[in-house]
Amino acid sequence: MKSLITASLLLITFVGFAQQEETVKAEIGSISTDRPVQSETPFTVPKKHLQGEMGFNYISYGLIKQFDGPNLLLKYGILNNLELRFTNNYLSLQSKVGGSLQESSSGADMSIVGLKYKILHESSNGLNLTVSGSSKLDLFADQDYAFDEVNFLLRTTSSKTISGSWYGIVGLEYGYYDKSDDQWFYVLQTGTALAKNLTGVIEYYGYFDSTDLMHAINGAFVYLINDNHQVDISGGFGLTDNFYDYYFQVGYSFRVGL
Repeated sequence: MKSLITASLLLITFVGFAQQEETVKAEIGSISTDRPVQSETPFTVPKKHLQGEMGFNYISYGLIKQFDGPNLLLKYGILNNLELRFTNNYLSLQSKVGGSLQESSSGADMSIVGLKYKILHESSNGLNLTVSGSSKLDLFADQDYAFDEVNFLLRTTSSKTISGSWYGIVGLEYGYYDKSDDQWFYVLQTGTALAKNLTGVIEYYGYFDSTDLMHAINGAFVYLINDNHQVDISGGFGLTDNFYDYYFQVGYSFRVGL
């Protein structure tokens, strides 16, 4: 865990120095992130730009408490409208025993590597559309979280401007697993500007396969420090007994030209 935290801090430091030398072109616009909730942004990272999104998450499952952090998503703009994506989380599970928490397992989760392509960009009716494909890979996962299973995740995300700064997002993902049930994911999100550089978000999402159905609702505040730096805070609660009770998360995102 210390190595992941150190790597994250070094990465932030590097970006801080690099940002001083960077002049972002006006047409690139402001950073757009997948954080802080479950839906993906309907935009891709500009060509030759690196974007990092990271946060710390606390989740309660009854007597089980999960700490994620740092969770890290890195994106790089390979071409116009095409980005390379890498995700990895550090997890720590703790059980409440006799009024105190005791660690049951901890370590790096499976990595997710993929590509995302933007199909539509602000069409005449304000519609954006992206598609992404990825796979969970055991690059350096700890034993408690690693699995050997061929898998593929395919997601489509669309957004539409409803009125002014008010928007809506719809996402759908299909997950193929060769040794277990395939899984579907859906998300409905809406948000609007609350003040200068401050956006409020609310989201309803869920997972389902042949035997389980899980739903949850999330809310978030996102503050844009400038075009290339963003902070966020979010929370939510599960709506079904087989999902989490509640969660709380804080995060930071950056973008830099390379």
